[in-house]
Amino acid sequence: MSQAQQVAVSQRISELLFIYSLTPTHPGSGRGGEIVDLQVQRDEFGIPVIWASGLKGVFRSNLTLRCGGDTACKERVRAIFGPEAGSREVSDYASSVVFLDARLLLIPARSLRGGVWTYVTSPHLLNYYLTYLEALTEYNNALNQLKDSLMKLIDRVRSSVGGGVALVSSGRVLMGGNKAVINELEFNAKVDSDAMKLFLSALPKDVGGDKVSQAGLVFISDDDINEVIRRGGLVIQTRVRLNYESKTVVSGALWEEEYLPQFTIMVSGIVCSGIRRSLDGISNDQLKKSLESLKSPGNVCNELRSINSLMLGGKETVGKGLVKLWWYPGGAPP
Repeated sequence: MSQAQQVAVSQRISELLFIYSLTPTHPGSGRGGEIVDLQVQRDEFGIPVIWASGLKGVFRSNLTLRCGGDTACKERVRAIFGPEAGSREVSDYASSVVFLDARLLLIPARSLRGGVWTYVTSPHLLNYYLTYLEALTEYNNALNQLKDSLMKLIDRVRSSVGGGVALVSSGRVLMGGNKAVINELEFNAKVDSDAMKLFLSALPKDVGGDKVSQAGLVFISDDDINEVIRRGGLVIQTRVRLNYESKTVVSGALWEEEYLPQFTIMVSGIVCSGIRRSLDGISNDQLKKSLESLKSPGNVCNELRSINSLMLGGKETVGKGLVKLWWYPGGAPP
């Protein structure tokens, strides 16, 4: 490997990734729960999450399917993500991209006023976002401009909510002037348009800001966010399997599935480096040149940014899991 290649491999760049659910999404936990048979994944605090391993897998699958029968294209995907598990090359080189878990940022919840629903968040959810900004800034200084507003917002919200008190972005969700009812939970609410401005300034431009403004935003405490999620923040659907001859439910074939609701916004991130695969022994000059370009971390990230929507999680064949992707600071996919 040349000195220039070694420098390229050592360099890294990062991007934020926002995931916007266009349909209910089931990132399944793979096991049954006490109440719901097929739950969504949750972190150690009981908050819905999409683990990085699942994200990486669906990105790899999506890029591979795009290749069709193009062998050179599949080699590019393999160089980026590493050899497939169980292959002879599995220990030859590692993946050139790091995925972060997708953490919940905003969840839709029923509102008794101001429309059918509104977005809800809490200091804990905002801290997920701040943690990623702090981590990814090391590889991309452009993320620095978002941190100050977010830190001010977290301090402002943490000191103002709790004990049944919430901050709201506008008065349209209020009842009787100072009450907000979110998923049947009643809050004493105060309008804080400055908190909304801080949030929008901490959210990259063109990354869903108009959708948040239209839906409205309610800031509640960390204790209350768990209760809002428990009381209907997640969609629970009953499924059955029929005997097609009798048109009756097969014995024991009735179960419940849990979904992140439509319009949920989650935040993740990626860190890209140049591919680690050795190009020695590749006789095809065109393929070698193609892989050589992936020694640039920017080109590796560009491959991922070419994806602007995905079918994520299980239940794809019944229309679940369609998500839109927003990237920052890369902008719209090429």
